[in-house]
Amino acid sequence: MGKRSKSSILFLIPTTLLVGAYAISYFSIWVDPEMFWPMGVVGLGFPALFVLFTIFTFYSFFSGKRVRWILFILWLPGFLETSKFYQFSPSEAEEVKGTEIRLMSYNVRAFDRYDWLKTDHVFDKISHLVDSINPDIICFQEFYDTQPDNNNSKYKTFTNKLGYQYHATFPKQRSGSVRGLVTFSKHPIIQQEAKPSTQVGANGWLSTKIQVHGTELEVVNFHLASYSLEEYRSVSDSSFGEFAPANRFVGKIRKGMVTRSQQVKDIKRRFDEKENLILVGDLNDIPHSFAYDQLIEGKEDCFMLAGKGDGKTYTGLPPFVRIDYVLSSPNLQPKYFEVARVKLSDHYPIFTDFMLQGDLHP
Repeated sequence: MGKRSKSSILFLIPTTLLVGAYAISYFSIWVDPEMFWPMGVVGLGFPALFVLFTIFTFYSFFSGKRVRWILFILWLPGFLETSKFYQFSPSEAEEVKGTEIRLMSYNVRAFDRYDWLKTDHVFDKISHLVDSINPDIICFQEFYDTQPDNNNSKYKTFTNKLGYQYHATFPKQRSGSVRGLVTFSKHPIIQQEAKPSTQVGANGWLSTKIQVHGTELEVVNFHLASYSLEEYRSVSDSSFGEFAPANRFVGKIRKGMVTRSQQVKDIKRRFDEKENLILVGDLNDIPHSFAYDQLIEGKEDCFMLAGKGDGKTYTGLPPFVRIDYVLSSPNLQPKYFEVARVKLSDHYPIFTDFMLQGDLHP
């Protein structure tokens, strides 16, 4: 066997394996994890697989490989997906007159209740951040206040000091504490509905109908199931012997994907095909996923329309992990979108400006 043949085989074998993994990850968004969850695990690797596939594709051109055009054709669909993770410039939007409102979403991780960040005065810094961004509507995930009725509580800081006189929460705990989803508004909340998840603690959705200068908006604040890997690290289980850690890890991944699939289908059934609708919150999944693909159907991704640069909303590794979203019905026009790079949680806050065109009624 000549050197050229050996080199071709050494290139062909890893390329074939990479093409297979890349194809599975690409098509994973159409496979419901309730039916076959392992495909969703491969889908999580799509960003990394795309980068690796890009390197192989360009190498094939530089080295004159015969399969270069085949690889390029396979590369193109993946390239189109990158706009979900990175935007070079906002889409050109038609200028319209109307009322501008700002909506903010932030998973505050219980205001660093257990001192994960090793940073002082986290709540004070978050409240100052909110004051500087000055949103009309704030959707918090993982809000936590043990004494919300106390005049100096975190809850009262928003309602009394920052002017958010309208608010909605998950049902209070037996202890009287507020935990999970909270929506604050400077505009009247005329109706609210909450559905905490019975399987995953403070997860679920909180819907509020808000009257904004003659326009009735429905804002759905959501926080869907995570993989709870922190619990996996802390639990001791010897029932599987030396394989216990691996079994627990796989179990957490499967449960997170299946539960999130159920939650996202519930939201879709409840709020599908509505106008003046904004879905906002922590999806706990990347935009190349079954969960995102279900939620975005019939809606607009405000980051893709009005954002610029890296959409990363998770502060840790790996890079380009975007799991927080603002999705809106097509009749609402996002004018501006930003990820605020302030590390006061394991998520970055996001906010969007909308232009409401006159009196829109659902």
